[in-house]
Amino acid sequence: MKKTLKPLLALALAAGAGLGGYMLAENDTPPPPVTLSTSKDSTLQTLLKAPMPDVAGKPQQLAAYKGQVLVLNFWATWCPPCRKEMPDLATLQQKFAVKGVQVVGVSIDTAENVKTFQQQYKIPFPLLIAEPEVAQWTTELGNTAAGLPFTLVLDKNGQIRHAKLGQISAPELENLLTDLTRS
Repeated sequence: MKKTLKPLLALALAAGAGLGGYMLAENDTPPPPVTLSTSKDSTLQTLLKAPMPDVAGKPQQLAAYKGQVLVLNFWATWCPPCRKEMPDLATLQQKFAVKGVQVVGVSIDTAENVKTFQQQYKIPFPLLIAEPEVAQWTTELGNTAAGLPFTLVLDKNGQIRHAKLGQISAPELENLLTDLTRS
């Protein structure tokens, strides 16, 4: 029973996230600004320290990118707006890597689907596989609709500087990264 409950929970969370992302893509209302409370800071620290497997199954921690501007993109292979923003994220990763920016995709999907997607589209940044609790943590960090895609941008000090529910535009992210990487 326990082995079937976890995949069913993940599937339910994924379906809800996809519906939320689709509904948001149809609505141009910007998300509310992120204000970190003590509980949100605690949730962020938990997220950064949580081991998540990469497409090879090796556990990774987002805390490894401490000191860099970190773009966390929560997505899934079955999410149309997620797939649409991937080329922009790849381009911006390549453009800003020398300035200390790291994009990481955190997928609410299966490792097999993500690995196939990464190979097919030559994604130049790490893709990690999230456990169901990661989706809950994103709601505590500003993803009020529990939708996808959801992007968090952390500054070099690990503080959330921007949160975007729905597809992030290349100009929006580029302007933000330009501001965060000025010396």
